[in-house]
Amino acid sequence: MSYDVSLLGGDRALGRGELEQHLASLGLVANGSNHFVFMDAGKIYADADLAWSEGGDYTEPGERVNCIQVHIPAGFYESHSAAVLQTCEKLASHLEWRLFDEQEDKYLR
Repeated sequence: MSYDVSLLGGDRALGRGELEQHLASLGLVANGSNHFVFMDAGKIYADADLAWSEGGDYTEPGERVNCIQVHIPAGFYESHSAAVLQTCEKLASHLEWRLFDEQEDKYLR
């Protein structure tokens, strides 16, 4: 099980390359075409998937991305959730996107 949040851009979609640069500047590491990981001392403690969000459904994005789905595995929640959520808040603020708690079904920002 994991704790999941989504950064939602709605009509503020970005090009994939631009978004990938933002993620890299925050220390996330790409390890797939739509996948990034949060790492500490070489260990992965959370991951993020680029997606397209429309009408509450999430699909694989094309060249434009309007959603980042972030997953913190249960085993890392206590030790790393504050850092992950801080990164998500920073990114959401910079992009002027919303931050959505998938478990609570409510916006955090």
